[in-house]
Amino acid sequence: MADAESQLRSLGWTEQCLAFIDFLGFKNLVDEAEQNANMARALVENLRAPYQLARHLAPHFDRPGIDDKPKIRSFSDLIVISAETPLWVADLANSFYSLALYLDLPMRGAIVRGRLFHDDEVLVGDGLNRAYHLESKVAKVPRVIIENGVMEFAGTRALADGRTQKDWINERVSRDVDGWLFLDPFTKPDERTRREFPDWLSKVREYAARSLDKAVAVDDPGLIEKYRWLSDKVAAGSWNGAEP
Repeated sequence: MADAESQLRSLGWTEQCLAFIDFLGFKNLVDEAEQNANMARALVENLRAPYQLARHLAPHFDRPGIDDKPKIRSFSDLIVISAETPLWVADLANSFYSLALYLDLPMRGAIVRGRLFHDDEVLVGDGLNRAYHLESKVAKVPRVIIENGVMEFAGTRALADGRTQKDWINERVSRDVDGWLFLDPFTKPDERTRREFPDWLSKVREYAARSLDKAVAVDDPGLIEKYRWLSDKVAAGSWNGAEP
């Protein structure tokens, strides 16, 4: 078994943290884009946003004691982020999720730790399979949930300021009613975006209310569940206990 493990590592199959994120309602967006050039242009630009954001954040990934850098792969409505460092995956996933909501593109996903092979051409591994399962079967609503194994591993990784990566992630997550941890920009905005938080929350609130009204109008239980969850989280949105 140990020999098999070392052979897999030599081939690049390693234990990594990864986020599997899916845009919700993507088929409708594509259908609308194919009927309107402006919407098609906007959709393409929005799909480029994660890469643009990652380039913008690149200097942030140079920290003492952390050597690896996150990898990103997108295909259609899917985004996969991987790194050995759980902080990088949680940070990018949180940034993508917040940006997508601002662009009226709700996302659902899961962050796990598992074996993965990820290069410029191939993406495969048990970690990817498990993340896909959690995203599609467990997350259900527009949230990004985090597996306990990620937090346990993050607790073993120290930061230069004496905290652990788990401490850092805990400042950006909350526990949902079903027991799952989820990225929570609604009540725990990232320090890079706190100045824009009131405007962000106001825009997402309007989007959530508008989407819930549409879901109720067509009497779609699945959509109602998704947008009621989002509306509830936005309604509870605050920073330092104060409504912005």
